[in-house]
Amino acid sequence: MVDIASAKLIMEGTIASATLEGCQVIRDTSTFRLIKEPEVVTEGKTGRKFTRLTGLIQKADTPNENGRVYPFGVMKEAIEALGPAIKERTVLGELDHPDDAKIHTENACLLLTKVWIEGKSVFGQFEILEGMPKGQMLKALIDQGVTISISSRGVGDMEVQLMEDGSEVNEVMPGFRFVCFDAVNEPSVKGTALNMMESKQRKQRNEFNERKMTAEKQLASAIKEFLK
Repeated sequence: MVDIASAKLIMEGTIASATLEGCQVIRDTSTFRLIKEPEVVTEGKTGRKFTRLTGLIQKADTPNENGRVYPFGVMKEAIEALGPAIKERTVLGELDHPDDAKIHTENACLLLTKVWIEGKSVFGQFEILEGMPKGQMLKALIDQGVTISISSRGVGDMEVQLMEDGSEVNEVMPGFRFVCFDAVNEPSVKGTALNMMESKQRKQRNEFNERKMTAEKQLASAIKEFLK
């Protein structure tokens, strides 16, 4: 389980990859479904202009194409935990996501300014950072009608759960925290390969923990016998 302090360190870039015990980088990509056309907004006080995007970015309680499911409670807690960082305007998204949990500022193209849940759906509002090279590229792609996907990047743990139809999903565990939402131009990973890989990792971790517990019990037993 990832505590809030650890997640904050990851978001600030202190931890470049999810190396905390029991957690990993979790990325999920979905087509960004706009609920309104891109808006050119003029900020009242400063006169600053920017393009705003608003749309569907995630869903709870629904197995996605990566074979993962985010329970509603886990999703709600993770969204609420983003509040302070959104208020401080620090949740930057990159153009094409990296493999680690660090936000690489030079690749920033989006700023998450609002996120909320309606039913099981999660919606996000973003500013395109047109003053950044990657932001200019993203704006050009959108202007040309290119379909953009949003990839959530977070840190947490997963467990394999068996569905009623006999299929397996990787359920995201409590303590999961979002790091950011990146803009990508790629389909979601559909293959069972990723699912099987994560299941194998889980199995290996469980086997390691079992061996560790057995060794600890044997050591405790040996010490007890010695002290008799």
